[in-house]
Amino acid sequence: MTNKDRERLDLLLRETAEARDDDRYLFAQYAVIVGAAVVVITAMASVYYFTCSESNPNCHLSDKITPVSDWIYIGAPLLPIALIAYTIFISAIAVLRSYYLRTIELEIHDLTDQKDSRLQIPSWSHVTLEVTGQSHAGGLARLNLFLIYGIVLLMVAECLCLAFGRIYDPRLKVFALTTDVFLAGFYSQPRF
Repeated sequence: MTNKDRERLDLLLRETAEARDDDRYLFAQYAVIVGAAVVVITAMASVYYFTCSESNPNCHLSDKITPVSDWIYIGAPLLPIALIAYTIFISAIAVLRSYYLRTIELEIHDLTDQKDSRLQIPSWSHVTLEVTGQSHAGGLARLNLFLIYGIVLLMVAECLCLAFGRIYDPRLKVFALTTDVFLAGFYSQPRF
């Protein structure tokens, strides 16, 4: 190995270490998002349970129910939509980082003559692709991804149904439906 190859290898190894640190930080962000989602769902459940639309004539019959503006029900589903949009954003970055890391790993394998080795070092990005990659993963990993997407979709749909059920004015229901469905569809599209 020449001096130039050695310098390139050192550079690639440092870049790999930094990219793996970014991955660890990404997983920490996912944990924070899950915690925030639990807080948002709990707050929305209490809003839906202890309030009613002030435009609903039957709302003022109970002392335990607080009348609130319909705009709260229109805006409440935007919270989980924002969390999902942020999750999609950092997931897109993770996919790009995965491609980048695999390219770096292949370059390291070439520089260190590991092409015929059974376990090439580093191979973390290639190994994780077997579990997380949709096209390369086994049936259970793919099922896990569909389960995650299904739960998120049901969470947003339930939030929208609960909010629309509380809105009394039909015009505001249509406004809320079009706004929330448009934003959910817009933010759920990958941008790369």
